Amino acid sequence: MLRKIQKLLQQGCSSQFNEETNRRIAVINLFTVVGVLLPLCFGANSFLIDFWSMGLLLLLISGALVVARLVLNPEDPPYEQPLPAAILIGSLFALMILLIVTGGYDNSGVMWIYILPPVALFFGGLKIGMSILGVFVCTITVLLFYPDNQLLQTTYTLSFKIRFLLSLLTTILFSAVYEYTRQRSIQRIQNLNNKFEHLAMHDVLTELPNRRFIQEELARELARATRNNAACSVVLCDIDKFKQVNDEHGHDCGDKVLRYVAETLSASVRKQDLVARWGGEEFLIVVPDTPAESAAHLAEAVRNRLATHRYDPENLSLLVTASFGISEMNSQKTVNQALSEADEALYAAKRQGRNRVVNTVTLSED
Repeated sequence: MLRKIQKLLQQGCSSQFNEETNRRIAVINLFTVVGVLLPLCFGANSFLIDFWSMGLLLLLISGALVVARLVLNPEDPPYEQPLPAAILIGSLFALMILLIVTGGYDNSGVMWIYILPPVALFFGGLKIGMSILGVFVCTITVLLFYPDNQLLQTTYTLSFKIRFLLSLLTTILFSAVYEYTRQRSIQRIQNLNNKFEHLAMHDVLTELPNRRFIQEELARELARATRNNAACSVVLCDIDKFKQVNDEHGHDCGDKVLRYVAETLSASVRKQDLVARWGGEEFLIVVPDTPAESAAHLAEAVRNRLATHRYDPENLSLLVTASFGISEMNSQKTVNQALSEADEALYAAKRQGRNRVVNTVTLSED
């Protein structure tokens, strides 16, 4: 029995979702089961005691909860889905007002009012939930304290009314504090996850995307190029004589040179192009919707920019140059094949004297 209940509550959960999403799905499933069964039971009982208005409302609420669950996407926060949240909270709001007015069975209806605050905050979010609860408190205050109980079908003592409102406000306060801290904790965890994901996908030294990130992007760009029958080029860039810089001026200077080249590459490409650190002193530029010949012009502009400006870390006045190898990805060529060809073109540029651009097309013609 317990396994069946657990399976029911975990329906829709997946290892692909994070812990917060699975927890939210379980809570929604639990609320749906309880929220449907209880109104059905109490509605049937209301019909048996000839409390028709309450019975009909309870059955309508049970049906509304089923509809809300069907249109609710549990993968997203409920407060980001106005329609199901409005159905759920609106149904409960109407039920609670009816319980206040009629008193429910044996004047015990007000005992169920305390369900509303956590549900309104969970499904409506902190701001909307508190607004709804504010309207609810104002509404029941008018109903309870209207002269001569003219808006009520039952009788409550003044002491009961005051104590009930105070206890309800206390429940709302604690529910709001809990929801606020819960959302802050979720946001803090999300920020940490984003930070770790950024660190996992970016090079710490140059702050460029790293090899892992760019490989995923290459696969996406190849798929897009194949789908659109478009060209996509890759440019491998290698700093010339970088080992000599490290040996003669130290690794701190070498790190500055890497950052300088990274900044130059990023400033020289188009917005849609992507620059990444490929490894060591190598960088990779992904040039979407561009054939190899046009990518060669871009690489030549970058090469010229580096070669005509001296870099001056610690008054050393270094002339930093780089060699470039270019290849084109298409439906007939895999990412690895394109990278291998770009690597061959890069080494050809090195053999030809460095500080130059070699296109795979030109290399094959030679």
